Amino acid sequence: MQVGEPTRQGSFPFTTTYLRATARDHLIVLWTGTRMMAIDTLGRGRGSPPSILWPSAAELSESRKATAARRRFQTGPFGVPPVIDPLAPGGYRNRHLLSANVPVVVSDELVCYQRVHELYGVDPVTGKDIWVRQDTRPDSVLFGDEKYVFVLPFDQPSATVLRAADGKVLGTRPVPHERLSTLGRNVLVWRDGSLELFDPWEQRPVWPAVKFAHDARVAMIDSESAAVFDPRGPFALVRVSDGRKIIDAELRPERVFADLHVFRSADHTMLVINGVERTRPAEVHFYGLPGRSPASNVPINRAHVYGFDRQGKKLWNEPVTVEDQYLLMNQPPRLPVLVFACGTQTRNPNFPSQPKTAILCIDKRTGRVLRPQETYNGISYLQVAGDPEKKAVEFRMQQHLVALKFTDKPPPPPKTAEALWKAFLKGLNSQGSKSQGSKPEGGKPEGSKP
Repeated sequence: MQVGEPTRQGSFPFTTTYLRATARDHLIVLWTGTRMMAIDTLGRGRGSPPSILWPSAAELSESRKATAARRRFQTGPFGVPPVIDPLAPGGYRNRHLLSANVPVVVSDELVCYQRVHELYGVDPVTGKDIWVRQDTRPDSVLFGDEKYVFVLPFDQPSATVLRAADGKVLGTRPVPHERLSTLGRNVLVWRDGSLELFDPWEQRPVWPAVKFAHDARVAMIDSESAAVFDPRGPFALVRVSDGRKIIDAELRPERVFADLHVFRSADHTMLVINGVERTRPAEVHFYGLPGRSPASNVPINRAHVYGFDRQGKKLWNEPVTVEDQYLLMNQPPRLPVLVFACGTQTRNPNFPSQPKTAILCIDKRTGRVLRPQETYNGISYLQVAGDPEKKAVEFRMQQHLVALKFTDKPPPPPKTAEALWKAFLKGLNSQGSKSQGSKPEGGKPEGSKP
């Protein structure tokens, strides 16, 4: 389903500035800036496209329209709190204005979402209200399971606990502030190199803490797994549900690094460790492609890339080094390649050069670096898509359409240093023979008349 398809089906506007989404199995719940929407990705049958479960075009009640209109003057343009950057000056002083209208699929029977001070518990299939509360702060975080819903204000150490069935208040519970993510009602906690899943209702760990070095770095991949890298080399991918290490590998030590990123699919896990070393030549400017947010377009200084199979084993022996690029964070996870792309332009104040687009891919099977072409004229919107039928990955730009086709045949082996040296000597001998007018094998000297 294309982004604009819901507007054609439901006949209402939305803006990506306020777009929020959550997913559970084949259900996706969206907050569009004006209303909540549920999409069934399985559609109405085998082979059918995704369909909107709710609401229909006429289901926005007049009372909620009036509520949004009354609050528009003190909130954002669509009745939601304006988005404030907490890292900006005054951001923490105004964190009560943070937009928190992120829908949460609490269970198979309940979806929760907020509209300013109102908290709704609705049926996932029909969108009908099961219960409504009007006493919640608009900056609250929601999580829970089939029994309990936790409502945690942004700056508070304790959450109000509601009964999922009817929204009744059951009490309060402290929630660790070092939380990384939630899984149902449980909270994943990272403190001083220790990773554990904590049950705030029972106030106890779900599984024993997994210990790492105090200076190790952790990155959430999704709500189901967390990646931990020790600068000395150990790397682990931990499954959140039971604390088991899916990957436990020894990598190249990285004394200093900026960040790490992990991409997972059913067959591969790709790890990108981005260093702080900069090798960009002064005469070339590298920048992110337009139309992408900073969070989805990460600058790469000098990164090492590792690949692992579904058993957690390395797919190639040595890491692949990528320099002076940008990593696309929202690329499809099932692509056979990991994609980097950026804009480039030569620095010359007197003669400005034409900007170009540079694409770099890493074959997830072998670690082979693929460059469809070094650069393409112009910079524009870049769309990356896989075509299983054609066994190809397509890069769609404003002026170009580039396709990488994949086969089961192994690539030709790279030439060794010895082979390259022999080819170089052969070329020198050939040039020497031509300059002396030597007679080639099976014919007359080159340039002679017959």
